[in-house]
Amino acid sequence: MTDSAELSAATPQVDCQRCSACGRCVAACPAKLFTLDVDGFRKTARRQVSTDCRRCFACGRSCPVRAISPAPDADQKNR
Repeated sequence: MTDSAELSAATPQVDCQRCSACGRCVAACPAKLFTLDVDGFRKTARRQVSTDCRRCFACGRSCPVRAISPAPDADQKNR
């Protein structure tokens, strides 16, 4: 598992191929940044592009299929 320092420097990224559209990330996110959207012929979770992400990673911990993983912020990559 990743440590808390790594999570605080990352934002959640959804792997649409793994996502089962259960909606647990939608319910778990305190900032309400996740929605379930139709992608082709199936639903998948999507995270809104926002600076309001608290990086608490409650969404990733709630995902039963591990479709949400930490991804470095764009501004973190450029440093």
